[in-house]
Amino acid sequence: MQALPADPVDVANFIAEAADPHREDGQPAYKPSTLARWVAGIDAVHKAAEAEHPDVRPPGTSAVVRRALQGIRRDRAAEADAEQVRQAQPILLSDVRTMLAAQDYEHYPDGVAARRDAVILLLGFAGAFRPSELTALNLGSIEWHLDDGLHVHLVRSKTDQDGSQAHVKGIPRGRTVETCAPCAVLDWVRLRAAVANERLPAPSSGRPRRSRERVVAMSHMTPRPDEHLCLVPPGRAAAEAVVRLSDAFRQPHSMSLLSTVHRAGRIGYRPSPDVVDDVVKRRRARAGLVVEGYSGHSMRVGALTTAARAGASVPEMQALSGHRAAATVERYVRRRTPLERNAVTVLGL
Repeated sequence: MQALPADPVDVANFIAEAADPHREDGQPAYKPSTLARWVAGIDAVHKAAEAEHPDVRPPGTSAVVRRALQGIRRDRAAEADAEQVRQAQPILLSDVRTMLAAQDYEHYPDGVAARRDAVILLLGFAGAFRPSELTALNLGSIEWHLDDGLHVHLVRSKTDQDGSQAHVKGIPRGRTVETCAPCAVLDWVRLRAAVANERLPAPSSGRPRRSRERVVAMSHMTPRPDEHLCLVPPGRAAAEAVVRLSDAFRQPHSMSLLSTVHRAGRIGYRPSPDVVDDVVKRRRARAGLVVEGYSGHSMRVGALTTAARAGASVPEMQALSGHRAAATVERYVRRRTPLERNAVTVLGL
């Protein structure tokens, strides 16, 4: 093995082997960031030698080393996600109904957070989203479909940081308005867009019309509709079969779907994934449900648990969750639904 210049293949093999060892507690011996620093150190030695050896190139700039680091990061992210899912208790549809029924939609300021939280619970369940995926969604990445409900475009996810495996999740209309994720999304975005429009500078003063935000938000504090909002084109969209929500509501494509909501009802900016965890715990407590063991991953766990119990195939569950490896889903099914496809159910006991 040549030290200088180092062969990129040798460096890639070196970091791949270093990624394998695990400590006694089962955690990897070296984090991806540590391996990346090692590569940076090797690159620094090569850059220092460029004056005397013009043909020397840092191996970290090669495609083979970059792919090796990306693969390690992706594998570690998948392992971390699987561990979080294993630890989270599932939120099932009955739980979602109970949590939504305990929300106050009709009074300000509670109705603002209630609409946002309905999106988190229903969209998180219907799409089996990770918390980080939910909070990363923009209005420009969501399309209303006349036939399908919503199409959600995931450019990046926890296990696909570079966006090389872009994924589209279909979110169908619910059987009832109460559990319809597309309706919840449109109800919230309608409010979010209306408040955002009031933040535009007033023509006379050039200052944001903040005094109007509360009035506009209060005007949306109405009972949940009896009929589906998602059956007609949203916002100011024309009679089209497909329309992006950012276009329908005349908002920037980069506007986040979710936002922070102040206790006084003020709509803020893009939330962190921790907000999803907080919403789950707070809404379960308000509904009188057990809180311990539940987290922002519980909707994802609940969706997969429900799908497995309903007899969904592994490819169907992959389409729901976005898991790239069938083995990951199969391990999950065995752990969460041990009686499914198990001969013990036909023993006649």
